[in-house]
Amino acid sequence: MLVFKKEEFLNTFKQKGWPSIKDERWKYTSLKELSAEKFDGPNNTSSFNFNSYLEGLNFLKSYLVFIDGRLNINLSRQPQDGGVYFSSINELINNNDTEILKKITRFNNQRTLNYLNAGQLTDGVLIKINSQVKEPIGLIFITTQKNIQSHIRNLIEVEAQAKVKILECYKGFDQTYFNNILTSVYLNNESSLELYKIQEESTRSYHISSLEVFQEANSHFESHLHTFGGKLTRNEIAVSFNASGSRAELFGLYAASGTQHVDNTTFIDHAVSDCQSEELYKGILDAKAHGVFSGEVLVRENAQKTDARQKNKNLLLSEEAHIDTKPQLKIYADDVKCAHGATIGQLDKAAVFYLRSRGIDEAQANIILTRAFAVEMLEKIKDEKMKEYFDKTLQNWFNHQTLH
Repeated sequence: MLVFKKEEFLNTFKQKGWPSIKDERWKYTSLKELSAEKFDGPNNTSSFNFNSYLEGLNFLKSYLVFIDGRLNINLSRQPQDGGVYFSSINELINNNDTEILKKITRFNNQRTLNYLNAGQLTDGVLIKINSQVKEPIGLIFITTQKNIQSHIRNLIEVEAQAKVKILECYKGFDQTYFNNILTSVYLNNESSLELYKIQEESTRSYHISSLEVFQEANSHFESHLHTFGGKLTRNEIAVSFNASGSRAELFGLYAASGTQHVDNTTFIDHAVSDCQSEELYKGILDAKAHGVFSGEVLVRENAQKTDARQKNKNLLLSEEAHIDTKPQLKIYADDVKCAHGATIGQLDKAAVFYLRSRGIDEAQANIILTRAFAVEMLEKIKDEKMKEYFDKTLQNWFNHQTLH
C-alpha cells in the first residue's frame, strides 16, 4: 500500500537543498534570502473580516476558501453544479486514496521545491470536472499570520469534453510569510480549462508556484496570470502536449515597484504533431524592481505541423528597474511555424509631452500611458466579469503607485 510519508520527502529536500543561481533555470532568481528565513507552520487562525477579501468577487457563485493554507469549508460556498467534485488533499491522504497519492507524489526530480512542498504539506484541493460548467469556480487563498509557511498541493482533472473556468486569488496581510504552491492539471480529450490567477499578496511575502499541465487530444488550456504582490515571486508553468490537436495559451501581466522581484518561467513541450501554443507576457517595472522572463518552447522531432509563438514585452519606468528576458525556441522538426521575441522600452517622451500639453500632470500622464501598455492583456480575457475584476486589480495597483 502506498503511504504518504512527509518526513521522507523533507529529508530528500534537505539532501538536494534549495535551488541555486548556479542552476541555469534559477540564474536570475536567488533564494538565498528566502532560505535564511525562519518560518513556522500555521496555527489556529484568529478572526478577521473575510468579507473585505471578497470585494469585487461577488460574480462568483461558488468558491473554496483557504485560510493560511488550509481549506475552510465554513467560509466556502460549495459548487452546486453536479459536474463538479472536490475534496481536501489532506482528507484524501488520510483516507489513503492510492490513485491520488500517486498523482501528488509524481515529481519532476529536477525541481527540489516539490519535495519541500510534500514534506511540509499544509493542504490543497482536488477538483474533478465531468461536465460543461458555466459558472467560474473560485479558489481564494488568504494568509493572516506572520512568519508562517504554507505548502499547497492542488490537482485539477477535467474529463473528456468537459469545460470549466477557475479563478485563483492570493491575498494576505502586510507581513512576511511564504507560500509554495504545486498544481497539476490533467486535461482529457476535447476538454477545456480557463485558469485565471491574481497574486496581490504582501510585498513582504514570498510566493513560489509551479503549474504542470498535461494535455490530451484536442484539449484547450488558457492561462491568465497577473502578478502584483510579493517581495519575491516565481511563477513556473510547464505544458506537455501528449496527443495531437491541442492548444495552449499563456498570457501574463506583472507589475512591480520598490525592490520587488518577479520571475515568470515557462516551458512548453511540443512532443506530438498538430498542436498550437501562444505566449504573451508583459511586464511593468518601476523603482528598483527586477523582472525575469524565461520561456522555453521545445519542438521535438515528431512534432510536425507545430505552431508556436512566444513574446515578452517590458516597460521600464525608472533607471534602476531592470529585466532579464530569455525567450527560447528549440526546434527539431522541419514542418513548423515558430516565432519568438522580446522588447524592452520606456514611456514615449513625445506622448508624455502631448498629454501634458493638454493639461494633464506628469504623474497622471505616466499612468495613462502605462495603463495603455497593460490593456492588451485585459483584452485577452473573453469572460466580461472576469475581465472587469482583473481590470479593478490593475487599477488598484496604479492607485498605490507613484510612477517615476
